[in-house]
Amino acid sequence: EVDVGLAADLGTLQRLPKIVGDGVARELCLTARDFGGEEARHAHLVTRTFPDHKSLMRGCCDLAHSIANKDEFAVQGTKHILLHARENSTESALNYVAVWNTALLKKEQILRQLAKRKRGGGAKAPKSKL
Repeated sequence: EVDVGLAADLGTLQRLPKIVGDGVARELCLTARDFGGEEARHAHLVTRTFPDHKSLMRGCCDLAHSIANKDEFAVQGTKHILLHARENSTESALNYVAVWNTALLKKEQILRQLAKRKRGGGAKAPKSKL
C-alpha cells in the first residue's frame, strides 16, 4: 500500500513478520514489489506451487476433498485453535486447546470418525512405533 501513499491497515504489518520474519516483511511492505510463486513458497506464504493451471486446480480439489472428508467440528475447532495459537504464547495455546477439547469434544464425533476409518472412508490411524 506504500505505492498509493498508505500504511497497510488490514493487519498485514502485524501478521506478516510472524510468517516471513522481520527482514522479509520490511522489504515486501516498504517496496511493494511483485514476486513469484517459488519465492512465496520459500517465504512460507504458500505451502505449494504448481507448474500449470490444470495441476493447480487438481491440487486444490485434492486438498479440499481431503479436508472435507474429516469431521466438520474437528476441522472448525482446529482452525480456531490455530488462529488462537498464532496470536498467543505456546503455554496459553496449550491451555486453550485443553479447555476447548474438554468443553466441546463429543464422544459421538470420535466414534463416528473411528467407524468411518474402519469402513475405509477416513484418514488411516497412525501406526504405533511401540
